[in-house]
Amino acid sequence: MPLQPVADDLQSCAAGEQLIFEDRALSDIDSGLRSKLQSFPFLSFIGSLGYCESYVFPPVQRVACLITSSGILRHVLFYNERRLAGLVRAIEIIGPTDPHCELVQRVTRDRHPSLLTFSMQTAGSFPQSAADQERFELRVAANNYKIALPANADEYLQQLGRQTRKHLPYYVRRLQREWGSDYAFNVTSGDKISWESFDALLKLNRLRMRNKRRLSLWSPEIVKHRWPLFRGSGIMGCLHRGKSIVAATLSLSGGEEAYLILLAHDPQYDHFNLGNVCLWKTIEYLIESGYASFHLMWGNSFYKEQFRGQPEVLHNVSYAVNLRVAALARCLRLVERGADFWRRVQRKFTALYESPVIGSGL
Repeated sequence: MPLQPVADDLQSCAAGEQLIFEDRALSDIDSGLRSKLQSFPFLSFIGSLGYCESYVFPPVQRVACLITSSGILRHVLFYNERRLAGLVRAIEIIGPTDPHCELVQRVTRDRHPSLLTFSMQTAGSFPQSAADQERFELRVAANNYKIALPANADEYLQQLGRQTRKHLPYYVRRLQREWGSDYAFNVTSGDKISWESFDALLKLNRLRMRNKRRLSLWSPEIVKHRWPLFRGSGIMGCLHRGKSIVAATLSLSGGEEAYLILLAHDPQYDHFNLGNVCLWKTIEYLIESGYASFHLMWGNSFYKEQFRGQPEVLHNVSYAVNLRVAALARCLRLVERGADFWRRVQRKFTALYESPVIGSGL
């Protein structure tokens, strides 16, 4: 989904084109702006309307735009705003953004933040200053593993390691041989994805987490929040044994790119390597459908390297108006990290004492 370069905004201004600045609560946008945002060529799923409104929970608060006098969107960004310790106004901009772009300047002049953070950035370097603030923190937010998809599945197989290249087709043939007509793999997308298949995948995910003595992060609130997004741009690959879904992937489509959201299988079939089979068949489908890349999203796992995912580091970079604000932000960050660590410990103990072990995991 190539984004129109931010430089286009400046070139439009230089050419005398009037750009109108709009800044609204995301929950209050009208149908006209929503339609334009839905068709806007965002740089990535991260930072898009779907991500900020229907994937992130709770949703991102605000959207800012530069619009021509003829109604064409030139640039869009989504952001959250809050008060740190009830004193300092802080803005967090979500998704890949040039800190020096015109829209960032407009937002900061209008909102007057003392702390400015750019989250989930894909750039390799960042300016020392932005919007009259100085950079004080740069940290890794996540690793997104990305597979560049070739023209055909055979070419992709040749890019894999020798053992993986040999085993994937064998795993499929073994299932076909041992399960016979009970074996099937099918892909559905958009509004053809049924709630029953989605719920079956969530149950497999919870089973997998229980097996690892963890709790699934897919709470009922998050499931309800994201379900419409999957019905709009989801891609679901299901591996069946008879009428039962025994493994599945759920991805989101964005232009020529797809983003893996969930991968799970029934642990009673661990010896069949169903996770690998389902992921391989999903990749095969994406290649045949003309996708250019497949994002395995954040988190380090062996299978992501095994399938030739290349790590793309995502950063959070923060700027402050002075050293006092930077010091306050660092202190509050430590408190937030401590609270997050405690929540993880609580989830771990809950999983240990409430969830039985089943099998050996994905």
